[in-house]
Amino acid sequence: MGKGDRKRGRPRKEGARTASGRLSRAQPADLETLDRVSWEQDPRQTVLQARLRHLGHRCDGPISKAEAERMQLMHRGTPLAQWRCDGAITPEQHEAGEAYAQARARYRATSGLPAEHPAGAAYGAVRGGSGDPDSETARQARESYRALSGVLDACGVAVRQAVDRAAIHEQRAPLHLVRIGLAALVRRKTG
Repeated sequence: MGKGDRKRGRPRKEGARTASGRLSRAQPADLETLDRVSWEQDPRQTVLQARLRHLGHRCDGPISKAEAERMQLMHRGTPLAQWRCDGAITPEQHEAGEAYAQARARYRATSGLPAEHPAGAAYGAVRGGSGDPDSETARQARESYRALSGVLDACGVAVRQAVDRAAIHEQRAPLHLVRIGLAALVRRKTG
């Protein structure tokens, strides 16, 4: 082996090069591989794996998009959504619960009450809003919320508290009570 046959220095990295000899930083042309790699490194993987374990399945690595869709893991963020995915409540009942939560959020916003779930603490910061709502918007929000809450009040205090807990506070509640309240909301909507 002569002096000219030996390579000196650090080994050259593999990959496409530019005209100047530098490594090209262009993205690989294989978009399917790129999409799969980005999905496997997605921060939501931790949540999806936890939801899969919660369902009693073993999870050894990243979850594929197909598996997440098949198991409906992306749509299990709230108790109402979990019950809908499991078939414990109907899609109409889920929509009624979401509508009730939105009506309450609009009522609180137009009444000047703080949000149920604040986005985060920013002590000393003054945040701009959309200003004071006009009286007609506030009246509509108030009437809508009172009508829906009146339906739940007619079902009883326990039903009202269970629906509030599941739909608004996103906490577990007795399913049989939530079903009663959501069924009453669906009847009001359709009837």
